[in-house]
Amino acid sequence: MYLGFNTFAPPGSVWNAIIKFFAVIALVGGLSLPAAAQVVMVGDSSGSGFLFHHRGNCFVIMPKHVHGPRFKGVRLSVPNGAIGSADIVYSTGDATDLSLGLVNGGIAEDCGVDWSSLPRRLDALRPGSPVTILRGRQKSQEARDGTVAAVTFEALSVRPAPGQPADFFAGTSGATVFSGEKPVGMVTDAETAGEAGALRMDETAGRLSRWIEGVQDGRVCDDPAVAERVAACRPEAPPE
Repeated sequence: MYLGFNTFAPPGSVWNAIIKFFAVIALVGGLSLPAAAQVVMVGDSSGSGFLFHHRGNCFVIMPKHVHGPRFKGVRLSVPNGAIGSADIVYSTGDATDLSLGLVNGGIAEDCGVDWSSLPRRLDALRPGSPVTILRGRQKSQEARDGTVAAVTFEALSVRPAPGQPADFFAGTSGATVFSGEKPVGMVTDAETAGEAGALRMDETAGRLSRWIEGVQDGRVCDDPAVAERVAACRPEAPPE
């Protein structure tokens, strides 16, 4: 079932400019560049989110603590570019710290990667693997080269690569961890400057898959908490 959210156009000039900006950073600093992904700022730099699209709908994933008690109209933006908002339609418990939102507004016109491209297995991820953390900021997006410190069945931890600043602090939550161009994790814990904890992206995809499938046949709107937050779940008023 199509919920009536924005359809998607090819990447626009704003995103192309951002890509060119990071290409310069990559050339100068040696950072690997995730080309197709869309990492957005949540609120006023309270954290970041990761956009993906599926069958005409735009979604964002972020840690639950990043949007806090706000479940409607969570502001999303890219530096000097498009803005939008998300209605949070699914959240796990506080221990897991994961939320999913449906996105509206101009930011949905360039909604990152397709749901099917998110990894379902990350068997090659090992301690010592090089990664890049990409996070949203008010005036720019920041990329940091890192190294995987540890990997568990559900999570991983990342430390700054040699020569990179140890600045994993508040505001890094929701940043996306990439291995090359593949998203492999989402930062959920950045309480120390020298190490960040992340939920594995294959774990994220596994936890969200049942909900995403429910979008297509309308089951999600049977949940009153979801129907209250999502405009597409409410029937249009009959014409006068």
